[in-house]
Amino acid sequence: MSSSKAVCHQPYAQQRDRRKNLGIYGETLAQSYLEAEGYILEAKNWVGQRGELDLIMRKNTILVIVEVRTTSTAWLERPAEATPLSKQKQVARCADEYLVKRNPQTMPTIDHIRFDIIGLFLPQSFLNKTSISHLLTEQKTQNQKQTSQSSLQQNTEIPSEIHIDHVENAYTSPWAF
Repeated sequence: MSSSKAVCHQPYAQQRDRRKNLGIYGETLAQSYLEAEGYILEAKNWVGQRGELDLIMRKNTILVIVEVRTTSTAWLERPAEATPLSKQKQVARCADEYLVKRNPQTMPTIDHIRFDIIGLFLPQSFLNKTSISHLLTEQKTQNQKQTSQSSLQQNTEIPSEIHIDHVENAYTSPWAF
């Protein structure tokens, strides 16, 4: 009688934590990328009754609502394509709630709102040699040092293996939702 070995998969909790950490790291990289492009962070992971907005950035008088999509598998040519219409609708509704709650007297004036998607592809080779939880801990330490020294912008160096796909005006007509 031959014995067969059972295939063990990562427990669900480990997979969930890995995906969550991957998403947090992707949001950190997306924020750094946008700040290097001249955007200013207005809010990160803003939560309202209708959901969460990953990044809310400003550039001049344009408010940019950014959905960040991070993947480690190459099943799509562009990670930004992984944002279904249902998610776009949810983000648009949440942005509407944010705008209602945004205080125009304490916040800079905006003339235009734009919906962007940033897709990040972190190849498996990068993940095999790097622990995302280690990178997040390292990033938190770096941010604490910057905060204690001065009010410098967050400046995370983006590894060359990571591909960033920034799609401006990604939603065709969010206010029609």
